[in-house]
Amino acid sequence: MPKLVIDALESAGYHVAIRSGGGTGTMGLDAEIGVLNELQTAATSSWTASTATRWRGPGGSIRAKSHVDHDGDLGQPRGYVTVDAGLKAMATDAGVPLVVGHETSATYQFFGDEQGMVTCAPGHSFRRGERLELVPPHCDPTVDRYDVIWLVHDDVVVDVIDVTARGRSQ
Repeated sequence: MPKLVIDALESAGYHVAIRSGGGTGTMGLDAEIGVLNELQTAATSSWTASTATRWRGPGGSIRAKSHVDHDGDLGQPRGYVTVDAGLKAMATDAGVPLVVGHETSATYQFFGDEQGMVTCAPGHSFRRGERLELVPPHCDPTVDRYDVIWLVHDDVVVDVIDVTARGRSQ
């Protein structure tokens, strides 16, 4: 179909220099059709919870840092902790975040504007103040919530990039 459209435009005298399209989920198919010279696959460079699960692990994922606020010391039932990353911290349109390093022993769920709940497997526990990293479910609307992106490799900050599109979705 894209080739037919490009052929029709060029037959009508229009030059189609940039043939852009695609997305993370269709990247392979878009490359195969052979008519696009630009692919828009941002999530492949900043894995989200859905792509990390699909592509086997959080690897180079974009991550939201959080800390354990409450660990059951205030009469909360055992088996979960409250973290300081809720609805305002990341996109909510594509599921729930992965808890990095605990993908099989803990699950996250949104628990309010400022909080999330991390449910732990029996015998597993988190401590108040412990840092947890979460892989957001959708990178684009998560990044839009922040002023900068910290590029980190092996726990070393290698660069800080301004989010120039911050707040421009009006």
